[in-house]
This record gives sequence, structure tokens and C-alpha cells, in this order.
Amino acid sequence: MNRTGHSIPPSRKRPVWVAAFVCSLLVPVADSARAENSAPFPLDTRSGTRVAGAVESIAYSTEWNHGGSVQVAADGIVLAEAAAPASGEVPWNASEAGAGFHTLTHVSGGETLTATFAVGRKPAAVALAGLAQVYDGTPKPVAVETVPEGLAVAVTYDGSAEVPVGAGTYGVRAVVDDGIWAGGAEGVLEIAKGRQAIEFAEIGVQETTSTVRLDASASSGLPVAYAVEGPAVLDGNTLSFTGVGTVRIVASQAGDANWEAAEAVEREFGVGLAAVTLAGLEQVYDGTPKPVRAETVPEGLAVAVTYDGSGEAPTGAGSYAVRAEVVDESWVGGAEGVLEIAKGTQTISFAAIGTQKTTNTLSL
Repeated sequence: MNRTGHSIPPSRKRPVWVAAFVCSLLVPVADSARAENSAPFPLDTRSGTRVAGAVESIAYSTEWNHGGSVQVAADGIVLAEAAAPASGEVPWNASEAGAGFHTLTHVSGGETLTATFAVGRKPAAVALAGLAQVYDGTPKPVAVETVPEGLAVAVTYDGSAEVPVGAGTYGVRAVVDDGIWAGGAEGVLEIAKGRQAIEFAEIGVQETTSTVRLDASASSGLPVAYAVEGPAVLDGNTLSFTGVGTVRIVASQAGDANWEAAEAVEREFGVGLAAVTLAGLEQVYDGTPKPVRAETVPEGLAVAVTYDGSGEAPTGAGSYAVRAEVVDESWVGGAEGVLEIAKGTQTISFAAIGTQKTTNTLSL
């Protein structure tokens, strides 16, 4: 008795089926699939997998010589059906169904014989690109290429289909999503921390009564921190001064999970410190006083100048130590130099004398 519950007549020889599959072993179907054969049709075709997407045929033979029909089906869909001679071929087109187990059925004389065989998918090549990227706040998908081109591919990152944004390491798995083709690839996506830079404008000389709003910014958008040295106090982003001197400010940004630390930017400036420049340090004696000129930044500050410690500008030729000091309640500053008054140049005027007698006298 076969699996259908029908008895096999004693006078009838037990049928013997032989099925030959025109293919080579390619991509096996899932291990969870099972092939079941009903006696007397002992086929186990899992040893040879046919390829989806190809037009193939099944060659068979049997001792049943009284005809009947034979068909190939998958998931309840008949892919091929024909009258069954003692031996022959059943042509079928595997492109009409995806990968999986297909069933060969022979019905003859009230008996039904079945065998299950595997149809696997064609192997596709999958390559991953763009596995090294840098954080910039946008998603960083990998690029996937297939051979043949254009196959649908499902990509996951650490098991999620969502494309990562943040810096870090992600396990990437790409699997072809196609009923005809099978393949995949694995890799690691590395999203490096982004680089950031600080913009911080120069700060000019300030009065002791001034205030300055610090406006440094990081390209990452993260807040900038300040370190202050010198006669200054920082309240929030507003800088005020406690006296005269040099102030040094360092702007920094330490980074976070997605950004590298920024290179620190320094700014240095004077508070109440005026720049003084001396001019006219080389002059020539002409009998008049020879004062030097003192120029200041900021302009127009009062300056007291001394020459060898005296406030009187020298007249005579010689070298004089010059010291200039700003005289202002809000500013300090000064400069030193040497005034060189060179000796003056002179000429002699002497009229020509004509021929004289020996008895003449001349007044020179």
C-alpha cells in the first residue's frame, strides 16, 4: 500500500522510477526544508539542485507502461504537465517559481507517485564599498554592487535596516533579495569622528574700562570654552578688565562621541597698553632745539619725552638717551631710543683778490 492508501495489485510489478536532473550542485536550499517521497518512488533529489530561472527538463523512466500523466508543481502552482509514457522528459521553466522544493507527480491507473526535488537560486556576487566614512551628521549607507547588476539587496547594520549616523563601528550584512539569485556579503562600516575647527576673531588693544563679548564658534556647532589669563574677568561670554596688562584667551572645544577635539585658538592683546613709536632720532645741528616725535596707538595720547632725563629738547650736537612715556589715566606705555644730533656742516665765503702793488694793504 502506498502513502495514498491505495493497494498495489500483486500482478503489477512494483514501479521503479529513475529521475535524472540536468544541472550541477549550486546553492542549496534551506536546511529546514524536507524532501518526502511516496513509495514506490524512492527519489531523494537533494543531492542535485536545479537552478531557478533556467528552462530545464526532468528525464524519467518507469515500469508502468499504461500511460497516465506527470506534472511538476511548486507551492500549488503547476509548472509543467504532460502525458507520461514509459520514459521521457517533462520540460519545465523554473523561472515561474522561486527557490524551494518542487514536486514531481505521476498519476497512472489510480496510483499516484510523488517525489520532491530542490530548486536553488543562482549564485550572485555581492561587493560592499564605502566602509570607511567620516561623521558629518548625515546617514552613512554603504554602497552595494552585484553581479549581475541591479539585484535588490537587503542591507542591515548591526542587525537593523536603519542606516547609522553616529561615529562608531557597525557590522554590515548584505543579502540578495531575489527569487532567482542568491548571494551576500559581510563587512564592517567604520564611521570616524568628524573634525571641527574654531573661528575666533583677533581682539585689539582695549581700555581698562572696556568690555568685550567673546564670539568664538566651532564648526561642529558645539559650545566653545574659554580660558583667561591676565587682568580680566569672564562672565558668560563677556570679558571685563581689572587693570592694565596683557590678556591671553584660549578658545577650545573638547569634542564628543561624534567629533574630535578642535585645535585650540589663542588670542593675546593689551589692556590699557598703548604702543609708542619714536621718530626723528637722527638729526643735524643747526643751532635750534631738536625734539623727537612720539606716535601712539591709539592715536593722540599725551606723551612725556625726556632727553638724558631732561624735559628740554637738546640743541647741541651729540647723543641723547630718549624716553617717552604715555601720560593718560586709562593708558600706559612708552618707548626708549637714542637721539643723534650730528655736527652741522659749514662753508667759507672768501672773495677773490686782484693784483696788488707792493705798497698796498688789504683788509680780509
